[in-house]
Amino acid sequence: MSTGDTPHVRRITKATIQLNKVMSWVGDKKAGATVMFIGTVRQDGLMGKIIGMSYESYLDMAEDDMRRIEVSVANKYKILKVKLIHRVGYLSLGEISVVVAVSATHRPEAFRACRYALERIKREVPIWKKEKMGSGVGVWVKK
Repeated sequence: MSTGDTPHVRRITKATIQLNKVMSWVGDKKAGATVMFIGTVRQDGLMGKIIGMSYESYLDMAEDDMRRIEVSVANKYKILKVKLIHRVGYLSLGEISVVVAVSATHRPEAFRACRYALERIKREVPIWKKEKMGSGVGVWVKK
């Protein structure tokens, strides 16, 4: 199992997430399945239409939590590789905020592992989001 560790690549980042790089990190010749969840900033928020989203995090703790979740997911589902990445900072509509990518020998494990990892990120990682309304008002959102 590999957690997709690559030099100088953070799991919590301000940089745009490059899906082709994520795919290359989790690709494996033994894999019969690669599943990727891509979360994006959507237009409809809790209080109406939004124009963007700000993500804040306790970076060091979030990075450690993401790594711990990768290891846990890989062991629980016997997947080949896993990579979790979450953006922080201001994101516009349609931008990618989170990616969960896993490769496994078979698709059932890949799908289960992907969903499990995403739910753990939502529950455990110290990342907070604030919807920005067209009026300029910001609304904090519960994960």
